Amino acid sequence: LRHYAAFAKLGRAFHWFDERLDHQWSFTPPDTATPSGRQPQLQGVEVNDLDGDGQFEIYLSFSNPHNLYRLRIDGAQQWVVPLESFGVALAADPVTLPGELVIATNEGNLRRVNANGDLADPTPSSRAFFDLVGRGPATKVPGRSPAEFAPFVALSYAVGGRTIVAGQSGDLAETWAYGLPGGSFQYQVRSPRYAQLNRDETLGWWIAAGPDGSVHWIRADGGTYDSFRTGVSIRGIAALGGTDLNQDGFRLFVASESTLHAYQLRAPR
Repeated sequence: LRHYAAFAKLGRAFHWFDERLDHQWSFTPPDTATPSGRQPQLQGVEVNDLDGDGQFEIYLSFSNPHNLYRLRIDGAQQWVVPLESFGVALAADPVTLPGELVIATNEGNLRRVNANGDLADPTPSSRAFFDLVGRGPATKVPGRSPAEFAPFVALSYAVGGRTIVAGQSGDLAETWAYGLPGGSFQYQVRSPRYAQLNRDETLGWWIAAGPDGSVHWIRADGGTYDSFRTGVSIRGIAALGGTDLNQDGFRLFVASESTLHAYQLRAPR
């Protein structure tokens, strides 16, 4: 069965719907405001089957207070783990880190947690992240160890306000960094997308949108990249790779405020 989730960053509730978009349940943390009176805010969401039992679990990171929750798909809470610093984003890559979730904290650390809620020691970073993305459904990369490419990317801001896309290895170490250009469009697509752009290529690409209407694709090892400018304020991006299309080149889909644009492009080899 297909399900849909609805939530707002910094909101208070997470909502679950069935394939007909009928509302099934909502989750809001217990009304336990902080001593200063601040209410819980939803920071990160990940839906995945970390324990491998064939059923998705839902992981929610809240601030005020800083907690990580695990829910069943029927909405029942299975556990809650207190966090010293709240998770601004959650991500998973079942191939690289099977059975584990990665938390990007507001203090600039990356931290692993397993399906039972056991936390590993934090991996410090020199950056303060505001988003973290995993590859999603992916396969092993033949001839490459997870330390040689980026199954995760984290987003942070540079001193001048530009967005930095930082590739994170399977060891949660930064392997490369790519700076997006500045721009005047108010709407920004925060989360990059991962896709196999070239036919028969084992190493995928991260696709990111800049606030100037540009689209950038960076190979997962950081060694090759390309970009072009669309001229529109981008609201969403998606790609179909050459392997999916059984052809050289890939199709890029860009959503602006009122139009869907499609491009036929080639990625460097």
